[in-house]
Amino acid sequence: MAHDFAQENEASRGELRALAASLRDEDLARDLGNGWTVSTVLCHLAFWDRVVLCRIANWQRSGFERVHLAQQTVNAINEAALELSRSVPGREALRMALERAEEIDALVERLSAGLVDQIDASGSVRTLRRYLHRREHLRRITEALGSA
Repeated sequence: MAHDFAQENEASRGELRALAASLRDEDLARDLGNGWTVSTVLCHLAFWDRVVLCRIANWQRSGFERVHLAQQTVNAINEAALELSRSVPGREALRMALERAEEIDALVERLSAGLVDQIDASGSVRTLRRYLHRREHLRRITEALGSA
C-alpha cells in the first residue's frame, strides 16, 4: 500500500545513498560540533530509525498506544547514544544508517491505513515521515562537508 509519505522517504533514502557514495574516511570523522561527527550523526539516524521500527512492530503486535517522549528525555537519549556511537567505526555507521533506513521505510510503506491513521492522529508526524529526520541531518552533514 503506497502512502503519501512513501515517495519522500524513498527520495531521502536516495539522498543518503548518494552521500554515502561520496564520503571518504576523513569525511566520516569530520567534526560537526558539540561532540558530533558525520559518523556519529549516521549512528544517530540508524538508532532512531531502529527505535521507530521497534515501536511500530510492537503496535502491530499489541495495538497502537500513543507514546510521547518529553524533549528532555529525547535529549538524554541522544546524549547517551552519542557516547556509544563514538565507538562505531565510520564505515559501520554508514552501513547501519543505510540498512535501518531501508528497513523502516519498507515497514512504514506496508502499514495498514488504520494504523497510519492512528499514528498520524497522535501527532507523531516524524514516525512515518522518516525523511523529515533524515533530511535534517543530511543537510547538516552536507553543509559541514561543503565548508571543508
